[in-house]
Amino acid sequence: MEIISSNSIYLYRDGKNKTKLTLKGIEKVLDEMDDCSLYQKYMDKFESDPGNIQSWTFCANAALQLCNAPNDNARNTILKQTVVTLKAILPGKPCPCSDVIPASAWNKY
Repeated sequence: MEIISSNSIYLYRDGKNKTKLTLKGIEKVLDEMDDCSLYQKYMDKFESDPGNIQSWTFCANAALQLCNAPNDNARNTILKQTVVTLKAILPGKPCPCSDVIPASAWNKY
């Protein structure tokens, strides 16, 4: 992953093909959402620990989605998707955001 600007990133697959992602209208969406403290904690890690930015991105995203999930089914879906993805990029390592992802979810998926 490469940060291009405050609203654009490049995603790389196997260090080759890159996809540019650009955020549009995020300010309006966030104004209507609970911007939970755990989300901000992991966003702050972007600067303090840029070597693990991919993990912090998934942790921040999960925190924000979980704060705003409408029900338990939605929360379980968010947890499963996040755990599966984090385990794929961090094989054999512990959960990087145990305050966002409960141990029971990390161990389940």
